Amino acid sequence: MNLNQSKHHLMLQESLKSILSLVMQSSLVVSISFFVFLASKGNPSDLTLIITGSICTIAVVFLELNRSLSKSTISEQQQCLSKTIPSAVEKIDSRATQAEYSETFMRQLDLSHNFGLYKEEPEERKVLVRQELSNLWLKSTKKLETQNVIGFPVTAEAFETQVDTMLGWARQRLSKAVCVADVHMLIEAKLNEGFARVLYRADMLTPNGMPLVWVMKRLRKRQQDRVAGMDIMLSLCEKAAKENVGIFFLGSTAEVLWNMQQRLNKEYPNLTIAGMESPPFRPLTTEEDKALVERINASGAGLVLVALGCPKQEWWMYNHKGRVKAVMVGLGGVFPVFAGEKKWAPVWVQKNGLEWLYRLVQEPRRLWERYAKTVPLFILLAFKQLVKVKLGLEPRFGDTQRNVTS
Repeated sequence: MNLNQSKHHLMLQESLKSILSLVMQSSLVVSISFFVFLASKGNPSDLTLIITGSICTIAVVFLELNRSLSKSTISEQQQCLSKTIPSAVEKIDSRATQAEYSETFMRQLDLSHNFGLYKEEPEERKVLVRQELSNLWLKSTKKLETQNVIGFPVTAEAFETQVDTMLGWARQRLSKAVCVADVHMLIEAKLNEGFARVLYRADMLTPNGMPLVWVMKRLRKRQQDRVAGMDIMLSLCEKAAKENVGIFFLGSTAEVLWNMQQRLNKEYPNLTIAGMESPPFRPLTTEEDKALVERINASGAGLVLVALGCPKQEWWMYNHKGRVKAVMVGLGGVFPVFAGEKKWAPVWVQKNGLEWLYRLVQEPRRLWERYAKTVPLFILLAFKQLVKVKLGLEPRFGDTQRNVTS
């Protein structure tokens, strides 16, 4: 077998694997929809939704087949574009100049207990640290590319770029909101104008769900990392421990937080846990909310990981932006998984976009109705967007850049 035949064979294998995965998921979506139809005693509106969802899933399969067969052509286009597209423009943050940013944290370094490690060659070490801080500052003030996905600007950067940006903001104690988006979140925003404003005001909207990643790949014709909640938390804990950035954990139950603390102390011994708090399962009074904000700000945390569930946590971050002097990241149900109370889906399940099914098996009563309502509608809206782009009725990238420092 020659080289060309080998490449063709590998491409065919990948295409068949991708198509098989989509067919399996499409069948699952249709099966769940029929279950909802039968459970609702044959409501005609539900039957219409089932038929629409079935047609859309079949259409998505054919679109994936077309994408796989044209993969080699797309790869050549990517190589050509990579040579011509310039790097993102760097912009100075109005809150601090680069020199001020570096000097501020050099003073922090001088006062920290870690500075004793560098007494043998402090000047050389200071130069290295200043360079690292300058690089971090540049990452935190660049413009992030975004991709329009059914009307919402999802951040279209690599995983490391998005996490480094969060960490850069945290070093400056900027008040930012990061929403970790999936199908449920986007559909909720599509059906609720108020919640849509919350997502538009977010400083970053990461692609958590694999369906979002697939749509972005299809629209941008390039690789797109999944930026999921658990991966974000693990990476932030690792990097924050090295950068001496404190993290405040807000949400879940006291038992979950205690189990998390034991694991964090074991796996990230140098991590500064600025605080952990389980708020009551009711709206806080004005005095309680004010006291919570004061505790978070007084803790010195640069990051606040919020696990209150969607859409409650997104509303909380929206209402506290400007008040909480830290980067707020909504992580949904990550805390119980990290604490060991719930199982994390295997890697192969995550990569094939079946994590929703894994969670459905664990919590069928809570999730089956949500998936039955959101998945078919997302498929319909995504298919509509792909067709419009294909016909030239809608720009491929939409709002591709937004100023993350504004």
